[in-house]
Order: sequence, then C-alpha cells, then structure tokens
Amino acid sequence: MSSSASSASSASSASSASSASLASSESSSASYSVSDSGIRGRGKGETFTQLHVKKRIVFQPGSALLTAKSEADVEQIAELLAKRPKTKLTIMGHTFAPELHEGASGQQLAPGSSAFKSLLEKMEQLSLQRAKTVRDVILRQDRISKKYIQCLGAGDSLPLFNASGDYLERASKRVEILTPGQARQLAPTIRKLAKLVAKRRVRAQRKATKKSDASDSDSDSDSSPSSGSDSGSDSGSDSSSSSSSAAAAAASDSS
Repeated sequence: MSSSASSASSASSASSASSASLASSESSSASYSVSDSGIRGRGKGETFTQLHVKKRIVFQPGSALLTAKSEADVEQIAELLAKRPKTKLTIMGHTFAPELHEGASGQQLAPGSSAFKSLLEKMEQLSLQRAKTVRDVILRQDRISKKYIQCLGAGDSLPLFNASGDYLERASKRVEILTPGQARQLAPTIRKLAKLVAKRRVRAQRKATKKSDASDSDSDSDSSPSSGSDSGSDSGSDSSSSSSSAAAAAASDSS
C-alpha cells in the first residue's frame, strides 16, 4: 500500500474509532430523535453532547443556497437542537474542486499559480458561506442563540478518501455539525487528512516546477543564435525570458 493510501486508511480508521467511541457512550444519557429522520442527539440538561445526522446536506452547484430538501432537513436538525438550546456547535463547511487536487477528475491547476490561489480562496469563502447558511436556518428556531454557534470554512483542505487513497469527491462536499466533544474526537482525523493533502500538493508543485523548467530549457535551445549569424551582444534581448500564459479555470459546479 502506498503512503497516501496508508495515511488515508489511518484517517478512515481514526474516523471509525471516533464513531465507535461516540456509540459506546450513548447508553449513559437521554436521547432525542426527530420523526425517525436519521437525526438524533444525546445529552443532559440543556446541552447535547452528541449529534448524529445521517442525511447529507446538499447545496445548489457553485452556490451557498440549499436545495429545498436539504433546507427541510436542516429545519429538522433545528427542531432537535431547540430541545437543548444551549448546545455549543461548530458548523464546518467543506468544498471540493477537482482542479485543486492531484489525482482527482479534471485538469489540475499548478499549485502556487495565480489561478490555483484564486480558486482556493473562492472555495474557502464558499465553504464558510455554506456553514453560515446552515446556521441561519437553525437560528429560525427562536430558542437557539447565535452566540452558541461557531461557523468555519475549511474550503478544499480536508477532502475525504477511500482506503486506497482515492478522493471521494461527492462525499467531500459536505457540512459537518459538531458538538465540542465530537470536534475533539475528530481532531486526530482532521490532522491526518490535512497532512495527506499537504503532501499531495507539495508533490504536485514539484512536478509543475520540473515541467516548467523543462519548458524553459527547450525555449533556450530554440532561441539560441545559429552558427555564422551576427548577433550583437548589446541587443538588449534576454533569450531566457519566457512568456507565461495563465489558464484560469474555475468551474461554477466544481465546489
């Protein structure tokens, strides 16, 4: 198994361990559920210690607008949260643009390029906007206060992988709603995913640099004066200069 696959497998195992840990503590506290919708929570007093949302929160392509069905699902989540309104929450949005990841579908942008940086920033902003959209729907419940909800935008920094190290592109586009305890339990998995993404981007940047160097070398060979020609040394031209063409690609559906 490759190092990427090993890291992904470790991250998957850590996530499974976190789920098992959550399940093992369920018997010690009272639970609520919402109309058998796959949305449930456990806790004491006015706070939930655990939330389990099986439904995937879906947005319209390239935007922070929820689909009608997902908006109804989030309203059900809010209905549950209103039962224990002092629950502190972290709502974390995630996006996935294939152009930002080596090995994903589509043509990857060169890491470090202006187009890459622009799309990366766009995805970070979109992921935060999506987290805030979910928060705003939850806040329609009068009993829930904004002061208990923190919104984060992870952008494309924490995609999901299968055991072979391949991207789970559709599943990576997600919004997570976590209690403080769940956020702590997921922290090791988040660190593993972040390291794996960083390694892949470093590797992709090295490949892009080698490709650029090879292109510059070919340009130098083609532009060198042929034997017998009279080329003035004070011409002021720099044969090693290369023209850069920025291919800005930011598909609206890539998030």
